[in-house]
Amino acid sequence: MSAVGLRLNEVANHSWDVRVALDPAAEVSEESAQVVAELFQGPIAFLLGRLAQERPTTELILAVPAIGATLTVGDEVSVGDDVPAPRATLEGPAGAFVRLLNGRLKEPYVDGVAVAGATTLDDLRKTFPGF
Repeated sequence: MSAVGLRLNEVANHSWDVRVALDPAAEVSEESAQVVAELFQGPIAFLLGRLAQERPTTELILAVPAIGATLTVGDEVSVGDDVPAPRATLEGPAGAFVRLLNGRLKEPYVDGVAVAGATTLDDLRKTFPGF
C-alpha cells in the first residue's frame, strides 16, 4: 500500500503542476486531496518527516477543517483526526493542504488560503519547502 500511496500523492501533485500552467486557479481535486490526506495518516505517514525540513521551535498543531484533521509538527510530524488544542488553522480547499505538504503552496497559487493563529503561511512554507 505504501508504494501505491506514494504514487497517488505524486500523481495528485504533478497533475496539478500541469493544470495550473494552463489555469492559475486550478486546485488538487477534493477527492484526491481527501485520499492523499488519509494516506498521510497511515501508509505514507513516514514521508511527513522527510517533507518537513525546518521544524518550529515549539510544537505546532494545525487544524485543517477542509480535511477534518490536524497536522502536528514537532519532533515528529503527523496527520491525525484528534484535535487536542490546535494553535493555528489552515483555511482553504483540501487541495491546498496536499500542496502545502509537498512544497507547492506558493505565490501566486494561494487564493482562498489563509492561516490564523500561532503560525503564518510563510512559516509553514519554510517547514514544507518541497523537493
